Amino acid sequence: PTDSFHTGDSWDSVKAEVMAAVARGCDCVEVTGGEPMAAPWITDLVRLCVELNLPPRIITSLICPDKTLDDVLDAGVDDFLVSMHGAKDETHDAILHVPRARHFQRRRLAKIAARMDYCVNYSMLAANQAEMADFAWWLLNCGHRPPKVANFICFNVFGDWLRSPEWIDKGKENILDPAIAGPILDEAIDILEEAGIGVNVRYTPYCMLAERHWKNICNDLHVALDFGEWDNAI
Repeated sequence: PTDSFHTGDSWDSVKAEVMAAVARGCDCVEVTGGEPMAAPWITDLVRLCVELNLPPRIITSLICPDKTLDDVLDAGVDDFLVSMHGAKDETHDAILHVPRARHFQRRRLAKIAARMDYCVNYSMLAANQAEMADFAWWLLNCGHRPPKVANFICFNVFGDWLRSPEWIDKGKENILDPAIAGPILDEAIDILEEAGIGVNVRYTPYCMLAERHWKNICNDLHVALDFGEWDNAI
């Protein structure tokens, strides 16, 4: 069986997905992975979406050659959703298991910010649950335009993590402590909203946050109605 964590789709299958989206009446495309910026067809995909008047957004950690980023920008990508999993470089690098990942991400993010708006994702894990407020301050003081939206996504152990007892145990090690993370996330939301940045919190129990932030929560049944989410072939 194919391991979806380590293999990519063929260009023909990707084109077929785009055409199926057109047939369903979709008016934009969101490209996710894995790491789509590592796909050999990513620039061709952006060009195809632009030709079909489907503004494409790419979810990425920006682990890619600089030339790939330049080509995608020149091809007309509409938006980026950049995965940034910690305030500290070492936290982000450890979560991605890629040395100097944040070092290169900062450089490429500055290039994006010089040309367009963008959004960010922060997967909330035990390893980074104490850094969310610091991350919010970092976004506001990074030396270029901040994101228009920040998504904080609570890790859970469902889906692919249920494939074996070993994977379940590994997944449980990633789960945050709501008593620790909740007040820090409340602070992060206040910091970002005060600066005019939109904040979504996904797959998170309401009791983890102050009531003033219940409006920010977007869980499973909300996603289909969320302007910033995909249709999942509905």
